[in-house]
Amino acid sequence: MPKLAGDAPSRRRFLKTSGTLAAMIPLVNLVGCAEESKPAAPAEAAPQQTPADTAAGAAREAMQDRTATPAAPADAAPAQAAPPQAAPAQKMAKLEESDPQAQALGYKHDVGSVDTASYARYQSGQLCENCGLYLAAQGGEAGWGGCSIFPGKLVNAKGWCNAYVPAA
Repeated sequence: MPKLAGDAPSRRRFLKTSGTLAAMIPLVNLVGCAEESKPAAPAEAAPQQTPADTAAGAAREAMQDRTATPAAPADAAPAQAAPPQAAPAQKMAKLEESDPQAQALGYKHDVGSVDTASYARYQSGQLCENCGLYLAAQGGEAGWGGCSIFPGKLVNAKGWCNAYVPAA
């Protein structure tokens, strides 16, 4: 294949320029890292930043923003240590069978009133008290406890819903 007259010098120039730029990338990162370790100078004696310094700093800040956990606003409420279902028992109300979520899952206070035609998953012996989602420690009175499916509500230990999972 014949060479064109202007082809070789422009290819060489391109490779030389791109190689030089590629070699400068680590240097720009080193300059950015060195700036972090320097003590802050007074505002009136701030040195002029070059475009390379600005780009490196912006890239470093963007990376830190992606990896850092966001700070909570000063007026934000403190983060809860426990999920909502871990609320104190005295503040939890009993789940009503008329609750929309309870109706959707076929919750009944008494397993004897479970509609086995509609909920074929029900098997004899399945009770809230032997379900893996039942939280007996949250019960405010005997026979009632919390449930992971119904946070903030108490369910009857002798009840059942379609979310039943055997306790491990």
